[in-house]
Amino acid sequence: MKALRTLLTPLLIACLAAAAGCRHHLEDEPVPPAEDIQANAESTFAEGLRLYEAGNYTQAEEQFLSPALWAGGTQVQLQALKYLAFSYCVSEQPIQCRFAFDRALQIDPTFHLGTAEASHPLWGPVFVQAAHR
Repeated sequence: MKALRTLLTPLLIACLAAAAGCRHHLEDEPVPPAEDIQANAESTFAEGLRLYEAGNYTQAEEQFLSPALWAGGTQVQLQALKYLAFSYCVSEQPIQCRFAFDRALQIDPTFHLGTAEASHPLWGPVFVQAAHR
Protein backbone atom coordinates (compact mmCIF):
# COMPACT_ATOMS: atom_id res chain seq x y z
CA MET A 1 0.00 0.00 0.00
CA LYS A 2 2.82 2.38 0.87
CA ALA A 3 4.53 1.65 -2.47
CA LEU A 4 1.32 2.45 -4.35
CA ARG A 5 0.93 5.65 -2.37
CA THR A 6 4.55 6.54 -3.14
CA LEU A 7 3.84 6.25 -6.85
CA LEU A 8 0.46 7.95 -6.88
CA THR A 9 1.16 11.00 -4.71
CA PRO A 10 3.16 12.99 -7.29
CA LEU A 11 0.53 12.19 -9.90
CA LEU A 12 -2.25 13.30 -7.56
CA ILE A 13 -0.46 16.58 -6.80
CA ALA A 14 -0.06 17.25 -10.53
CA CYS A 15 -3.69 16.35 -11.29
CA LEU A 16 -5.07 18.55 -8.53
CA ALA A 17 -2.95 21.45 -9.67
CA ALA A 18 -4.13 20.97 -13.26
CA ALA A 19 -7.75 20.65 -12.18
CA ALA A 20 -7.51 23.90 -10.24
CA GLY A 21 -6.57 25.66 -13.46
CA CYS A 22 -9.33 24.25 -15.64
CA ARG A 23 -12.60 24.23 -13.76
CA HIS A 24 -15.64 23.21 -15.76
CA HIS A 25 -19.18 23.96 -14.67
CA LEU A 26 -22.40 22.74 -16.22
CA GLU A 27 -24.67 25.52 -17.48
CA ASP A 28 -27.45 24.74 -15.01
CA GLU A 29 -25.04 24.34 -12.09
CA PRO A 30 -24.71 27.52 -9.99
CA VAL A 31 -21.18 28.86 -9.66
CA PRO A 32 -20.34 29.70 -6.05
CA PRO A 33 -18.99 33.21 -5.44
CA ALA A 34 -15.20 33.50 -5.43
CA GLU A 35 -15.30 34.51 -1.77
CA ASP A 36 -17.05 31.24 -0.87
CA ILE A 37 -14.53 29.20 -2.84
CA GLN A 38 -11.63 30.96 -1.14
CA ALA A 39 -13.23 30.66 2.31
CA ASN A 40 -13.78 26.94 1.74
CA ALA A 41 -10.14 26.52 0.64
CA GLU A 42 -8.90 28.38 3.71
CA SER A 43 -11.14 26.33 5.98
CA THR A 44 -9.85 23.12 4.42
CA PHE A 45 -6.27 24.29 4.91
CA ALA A 46 -6.97 25.24 8.54
CA GLU A 47 -8.34 21.75 9.21
CA GLY A 48 -5.26 20.21 7.57
CA LEU A 49 -2.99 22.40 9.68
CA ARG A 50 -4.89 21.40 12.83
CA LEU A 51 -4.43 17.73 11.96
CA TYR A 52 -0.75 18.28 11.11
CA GLU A 53 -0.11 20.03 14.42
CA ALA A 54 -1.85 17.16 16.25
CA GLY A 55 0.49 14.68 14.56
CA ASN A 56 -2.19 13.14 12.32
CA TYR A 57 -0.07 13.37 9.19
CA THR A 58 -2.05 10.99 6.99
CA GLN A 59 -5.30 12.82 7.68
CA ALA A 60 -3.55 16.17 7.23
CA GLU A 61 -2.27 14.95 3.87
CA GLU A 62 -5.84 14.19 2.79
CA GLN A 63 -6.89 17.73 3.66
CA PHE A 64 -3.91 19.29 1.89
CA LEU A 65 -4.77 17.31 -1.26
CA SER A 66 -8.48 18.14 -1.11
CA PRO A 67 -9.97 19.57 -4.33
CA ALA A 68 -11.69 22.26 -2.24
CA LEU A 69 -8.30 23.58 -1.21
CA TRP A 70 -6.97 23.55 -4.77
CA ALA A 71 -9.91 25.65 -5.96
CA GLY A 72 -8.60 28.48 -3.76
CA GLY A 73 -5.92 31.05 -4.39
CA THR A 74 -2.21 30.60 -4.86
CA GLN A 75 -1.22 31.51 -1.31
CA VAL A 76 -3.40 28.83 0.29
CA GLN A 77 -2.07 26.32 -2.25
CA LEU A 78 1.53 27.23 -1.39
CA GLN A 79 0.86 26.87 2.33
CA ALA A 80 -0.81 23.50 1.71
CA LEU A 81 2.17 22.30 -0.33
CA LYS A 82 4.59 23.42 2.38
CA TYR A 83 2.77 21.51 5.11
CA LEU A 84 2.17 18.60 2.76
CA ALA A 85 5.94 18.42 2.27
CA PHE A 86 6.52 18.65 6.02
CA SER A 87 3.99 15.83 6.57
CA TYR A 88 5.74 13.64 4.04
CA CYS A 89 9.16 14.32 5.53
CA VAL A 90 8.11 13.46 9.08
CA SER A 91 6.39 10.34 7.71
CA GLU A 92 9.68 9.25 6.11
CA GLN A 93 8.51 9.86 2.55
CA PRO A 94 11.32 12.06 1.18
CA ILE A 95 10.38 11.58 -2.48
CA GLN A 96 6.86 12.89 -1.91
CA CYS A 97 8.30 15.67 0.25
CA ARG A 98 10.51 16.71 -2.65
CA PHE A 99 7.61 16.59 -5.13
CA ALA A 100 5.52 18.87 -2.90
CA PHE A 101 8.38 21.38 -2.70
CA ASP A 102 8.94 21.07 -6.46
CA ARG A 103 5.28 21.91 -7.10
CA ALA A 104 5.40 24.91 -4.76
CA LEU A 105 8.45 26.21 -6.62
CA GLN A 106 6.67 25.68 -9.96
CA ILE A 107 3.74 27.76 -8.75
CA ASP A 108 6.00 30.45 -7.29
CA PRO A 109 9.73 30.34 -8.09
CA THR A 110 10.34 32.76 -5.19
CA PHE A 111 8.74 30.37 -2.68
CA HIS A 112 10.99 29.94 0.35
CA LEU A 113 10.92 28.60 3.88
CA GLY A 114 11.35 30.71 6.98
CA THR A 115 14.73 30.58 8.73
CA ALA A 116 13.63 28.04 11.34
CA GLU A 117 11.87 25.93 8.72
CA ALA A 118 14.85 25.97 6.35
CA SER A 119 17.18 24.76 9.10
CA HIS A 120 14.97 21.81 10.05
CA PRO A 121 16.96 18.56 9.71
CA LEU A 122 14.18 16.62 7.96
CA TRP A 123 12.82 18.99 5.34
CA GLY A 124 15.48 21.70 5.14
CA PRO A 125 17.87 19.61 3.02
CA VAL A 126 15.00 18.35 0.84
CA PHE A 127 13.89 21.91 0.16
CA VAL A 128 17.44 22.99 -0.70
CA GLN A 129 17.66 20.08 -3.13
CA ALA A 130 14.35 21.09 -4.77
CA ALA A 131 15.31 24.77 -4.92
CA HIS A 132 18.58 24.01 -6.71
CA ARG A 133 16.91 22.18 -9.59
